[in-house]
Amino acid sequence: MFWEIFSLLLGAVIGGFTSWIFERRAAKDDRARHQETLQHNEQLLLSNEKLQARIDEFERSQHHMQNLMNEGFASAARTGEVSPVAVATGLDETSVLAELRARLDAGGRAPISGVRSTFLAEGHSAQSFDAIIEQLIQSGVIRRDGKALTFL
Repeated sequence: MFWEIFSLLLGAVIGGFTSWIFERRAAKDDRARHQETLQHNEQLLLSNEKLQARIDEFERSQHHMQNLMNEGFASAARTGEVSPVAVATGLDETSVLAELRARLDAGGRAPISGVRSTFLAEGHSAQSFDAIIEQLIQSGVIRRDGKALTFL
């Protein structure tokens, strides 16, 4: 009887000790994984800060370029180099004409819808595009042939 109780107690002690060892190892592994996650998160934060700094720099340069472009348009409009329509819309006749020339077919015609979609994709409004087209038609550079434009 003594040996039975002793063997049961010894088994419980050994089992408890084994369980305690495995729990310590698991806790140690959890701490190591937690530390790795913290280091990875710190690296991500640094990367995000660097990326945000680059985005901010890009936005500042875009804003600066937009200001320079607006000043250039206003100056060109005052000297008559660019039409007031180009200043008001942010589009200039040169870029519209270049796109029209790039889309000319064998008959010397450019589809209005294709050229319009290009400028709409760039963020310009349909009204701006139409104003430039009307300006070019009135100045005698192009004419409207149904759904296409032809150079004169």
